[in-house]
Amino acid sequence: MKSVKVATLKSQLSEYLGKVEAGAEFVITSHNHPIARVVPYRPPAKLEIQLPMHPMRGLKSLRGVQPRKPIDPVALLLEERDRR
Repeated sequence: MKSVKVATLKSQLSEYLGKVEAGAEFVITSHNHPIARVVPYRPPAKLEIQLPMHPMRGLKSLRGVQPRKPIDPVALLLEERDRR
């Protein structure tokens, strides 16, 4: 991964953005210390849930702690994903 100084990046921003668009990655440095990384944008992968081929039927007979309100597992996964 190549590095580029802040001043160079500022003066040649269009050129570097073109390289990033083509797939290059750069570490931006200030006073020879890395401060940021520029990478091509990749849209997040869509979360896809696959239903089981053989669903378990006996889960209602299991004893355990019952939630007070219904829980949407997809919402929980998306919330966890947004925190990263």
